[in-house]
Amino acid sequence: MQQPTARRPSEKYNKLLSIIRFSSTLIGVDVIAENYKFNWVVGFVFAAIGWNFFCSSYTIWKDVTTDWTVLLDVFSPISCAAQGTIKLFSLVCYPKLYRKLALDLGEIYEKYQLLGQKYENKLLTWNKDMKRLLIIGGLIYFASAWIALITPLGLYILKGEKHLIIMCQMPYIDGSTNQGYFILIGYNLICVFVASFGLYAFDLYVFLFLTHSIFFYDIFALKVDDLHEVLRQNDKDNACCHWSMILPSGTSTTWSEFNDHCNLIFFWPITSHILCTTLGILSTLLIIMLKYWPGAYPYIFVCFVWLYMYSFLGTRVEICNDQFCDGIYDIKWYDLDLKNQKTVCLMLTESQVPRIITIAGVEPLSMNTALKITRSIYSLAMMWSEMFSPKQPSENHAQLIKVLRFCARQIGCDVLEENFKFNRTMGAVLIAIIWYYLCSVYQIAKDFATDWTILLDVCSPVSCTTQGLVKLISVLLYPKLYYQLAGEIKETYEKYEKMGTKYKDILHRWNKAMKKIIVFLAMVYLLTAVLMLSTPLALYIFKGERHLILLLQMPFTDVTTTRGYLSATIFNVMCIFIGSFGLFAADSFLFLYLSHSLFFYDIFAQKIEDLHELLEHNRQDERKTALMNDINDRFCAGIYDIKWYDLDLSNQKTVNLMLTQSQVPRIITIAGVEPLSMNTALRITRSIYSLVMMVVQLNE
Repeated sequence: MQQPTARRPSEKYNKLLSIIRFSSTLIGVDVIAENYKFNWVVGFVFAAIGWNFFCSSYTIWKDVTTDWTVLLDVFSPISCAAQGTIKLFSLVCYPKLYRKLALDLGEIYEKYQLLGQKYENKLLTWNKDMKRLLIIGGLIYFASAWIALITPLGLYILKGEKHLIIMCQMPYIDGSTNQGYFILIGYNLICVFVASFGLYAFDLYVFLFLTHSIFFYDIFALKVDDLHEVLRQNDKDNACCHWSMILPSGTSTTWSEFNDHCNLIFFWPITSHILCTTLGILSTLLIIMLKYWPGAYPYIFVCFVWLYMYSFLGTRVEICNDQFCDGIYDIKWYDLDLKNQKTVCLMLTESQVPRIITIAGVEPLSMNTALKITRSIYSLAMMWSEMFSPKQPSENHAQLIKVLRFCARQIGCDVLEENFKFNRTMGAVLIAIIWYYLCSVYQIAKDFATDWTILLDVCSPVSCTTQGLVKLISVLLYPKLYYQLAGEIKETYEKYEKMGTKYKDILHRWNKAMKKIIVFLAMVYLLTAVLMLSTPLALYIFKGERHLILLLQMPFTDVTTTRGYLSATIFNVMCIFIGSFGLFAADSFLFLYLSHSLFFYDIFAQKIEDLHELLEHNRQDERKTALMNDINDRFCAGIYDIKWYDLDLSNQKTVNLMLTQSQVPRIITIAGVEPLSMNTALRITRSIYSLVMMVVQLNE
C-alpha cells in the first residue's frame, strides 16, 4: 500500500494561514484576500461595538450619581472593547501590508524548503511551534469565556443570586425582573463570545508575524554554518555563492524590514492592548476590593495572560536581536576577502540599531516592562485599598493625602514634603513648558505672514500651558504655606475625631466627599485627554485627514510627510498627557484646601448644637468651654442661631465679637478684584460670547 507523502513546510504554512483566514472571515477582516474591501460583516461588528459603548455610557449616566463605583464596573470590560476596536481599525487600515507580510512568509517557506533537509526540518519546527501557539491561544480564550459564563450561571442555580457577566445595562431593560435579567444575560453571552472570537482572530496575526520574525535567526544561523563549511573546504567559488545569500540584502535586512512593518501595523494595537489591559486589571482589582462581582476573577486572569503573552513575544524579539548580533560576530572574519570583511562591518553596524516592538514608541514590549506595569498596578491597588478600608478619619485623610502626594511627586511638586526644594523633576517639567512655548513662537514666526489666524491656533492651547506654569510657580513661591495648610487640616482631623461619634461622622463625610471630588476631577481630565486624542485619530482612520491635536509643530519637522506627522502627533500626545496629569495634580491641592474651608462650618454647627444641649441641661460648669476657641468669621447665620439669652455675660461678649468679625466675609477672589463665584463665571461667559459675535461680524 502506498504511503501518503509528507506535506512540505510551505503546504503546512498555507494550511495554518487558511485557518487564520477562516477565523478572520467570520468578523469580516480576511485581509489576506486579494482586493480586500470594507464589507457588511465588519460594519456589523463596528455597530455592535458602538452599541456596547452606548450601553456603557447609559449605565454610567444612570447610576453614577448614587454609586461612583459604576465607573469601575464599566471601565473594566470596556477596556476589552476599546482594544478590540483599535485592533479592528488596524486590520481595516493596513490590509495590503498584512497581505504582503503573509505572502512574504509563504515565499520564504517555498524558497528555503528547496535548499536541503536541515532547512526543511527548521521550517517544519516553525510550523509545529506556530500550531502549538495557536492552540494555546485558542484554549486560553475558550477557557476564559466559559469560566466567565459558568460563574454567574452556577451562582444562579446553586444560590439563586442574579449576577451579570458584564456589569453593563441596556436602556428600557429592568435587570431586577426575570425577563430583564435573562435578556441582559443573553446580551452578555453575545458580547463575551464575539469579543473572545474577535480578539483571538486578531491575535492570530500577531502570533503569525511576531513568531516568524523570531524564526528568521534560525535561517540566518544555518546559512552562516553553510558558509563556514564551504570556507573549510577552501572552495572560494561556492563561498562567494553562499556569501551572497548572507549579504545585507539577504536574511538580516529581510528580518529588519519585516520587523519595521510589524512595528507599523501593530503600533496602535499593541499600545492599546497594553494600556487597556492595564486599565482592566486595575479596575477589576478595585472592584474586587470594593464590591462583589463574580466575573472579576476570570476577567483579571485573562487580562494578566494577555499582558504577559504579548510581553513574552516582545522579549523573544529582543533576544533575537542579540542573536543576530552574535551570529554576525561568529562569521569567520579572517577567512573572508577584504570586500566581504567590509560587508560584515556594515552588517555589524546595522545590528547595533535593534529592531524591537515598542509600546507607543516609548517602552519596549518586554517582560521587564510587564513586570514594571504589574508593580505599578500593585502599588496603586494597595494605595486605594488602604484609602477605602475602614479606619479613623485622620488615617483615611492621610491615605488621601498620600494619593495626592504621589500625583504631585510625578511632576516634582510634592509640597507636603518637609523642606521641599526645587528638584530635577520640576526642572524637567519647566524645560518641557519652555520648549512648548518655543514651539509656539516658532509656529507663529513660520506661518504668521501668510495666515494671521495662526495666533488663535497657538493661543488656544498656550492658555492651558500658561495656567500650568503659574500653578507651578505658585508651588515654588509658597511651599511652606502649602505645607502649613495641610498640617492644620491634619490637626483638625486628629483633634475632632476624639470628641465623639458625631464629629467622627462629620470627618468621615468630609473624606468621602473629597474622594468623590478627586475621582470626578480625575475622570474629567482623563475623558478630556481621551476625546482630544481620539478625534484626530478617528478623522485619520475614516477620512484619511491628518489633523494635529494641538495645531503645534516642532522646528525641523515637516508634518506633510508621514514621519513628520507621526513625530508631531507623538509630541502632541505627550503634551496632552503631561498637561492633564500636571493640571490634575495642581487642582487636587486646590480642591483639597477649598473644600475643607467649606467643611469647617459642619464642625461649627455641631459645636453650636453641643452648646444648646448644655444650655438645656443647665450645666454651668461646661458652658464657658462650649464656644469655639478657633472663631471662624464666615458663619454669620450659625452665630445668629446661638441662644443669646441663655448665655452669661462673658459668652455674650464673645458672640458679639464673632458677629462683628463675620460681617467682613472671607471670599476667594480673582486677582483681588472679583469674587470667584458662579455669577462671575456667567459674566465672563457673556463677555466671551459678545467678543466672539463681534469678531464674527467683523469677518463677514
